[in-house]
Amino acid sequence: MIRLCGFWLALAFSLFAAPAISAATDSSVEAVVIHQTMNRQGPEALLINDTVEVRRLSDLMLDNKQGAIHACGYHWLILFFHQDGSITTVAHNEECEEYPRANWRIHRILNEHFEVALNSPTHYLINIAVPSHIGLTDVQRALEDANNKVICSKGESARLPSIVVRSTAVSEIPSNRDQWEDAKNANRAVAKREVQKGVDVVQDTGLVESLDPLRIPTSSFGGMKISDTVERKLFLKYSASPRDVPKPPNGIEFEFPDPPEFYTIQFVSESPYSEELCKLLLAKLPPILDIALFPKYFQDDVRK
Repeated sequence: MIRLCGFWLALAFSLFAAPAISAATDSSVEAVVIHQTMNRQGPEALLINDTVEVRRLSDLMLDNKQGAIHACGYHWLILFFHQDGSITTVAHNEECEEYPRANWRIHRILNEHFEVALNSPTHYLINIAVPSHIGLTDVQRALEDANNKVICSKGESARLPSIVVRSTAVSEIPSNRDQWEDAKNANRAVAKREVQKGVDVVQDTGLVESLDPLRIPTSSFGGMKISDTVERKLFLKYSASPRDVPKPPNGIEFEFPDPPEFYTIQFVSESPYSEELCKLLLAKLPPILDIALFPKYFQDDVRK
């Protein structure tokens, strides 16, 4: 078994960057899972598969985007499981969440569900460390059924090797202040174009499975210089290695993070955490590396 540490699940979900696992709303929802996160930490959860209530929550909350991302964090995640296998996740702050439509009605309904989840939970979240060579679909096939669900916030990309394409653009600050904003936008646009050149090189290999959005990790304006660093992470086929990727174009950097040895799923279980449940899970999916009650998390430097 691998060592555990007390990292919060919030680190895995990266809510501030991307509060939804998927934006899919075109297929019907078959179940809803409500569980605690970040500002509330506990394994208790609520699985709703009553058709009427699932439809009510879907109609109220899907395509009803909140107005802001909260620096103060979130208390709950509401996950909508679609029939096509996708998951739409809404992050909810108990104190300052606002929805464009039916705001107070949504709060009232959710508060009722939160009360049930805390005091009479139907399910419990259990973290499972899975070796990276085991695909997410195989995990779902082994563990999921109508009453038990599998959550993986990053989807299949959680287990894949990746490459970060990065470029930095630097230009002079114009002496005319009226030109500053245009100059900043132009400099950033140069960095984005260069990153796209690198992305094209990697995509031409046929190895890319998925891409993260563009990031701007550093940006500065001062000392007579404008500087912007832009990067994008691409996830590659499981068998890919740095040797399979050509050298980057001039002025562009390719970084290859260490490929993950394992990835973590959340198993939404009817049964609370116990030795008996662990044995059952290991019997269903023998390659499992470790099992822990949410919100305990696994260290990145995993050792079997």
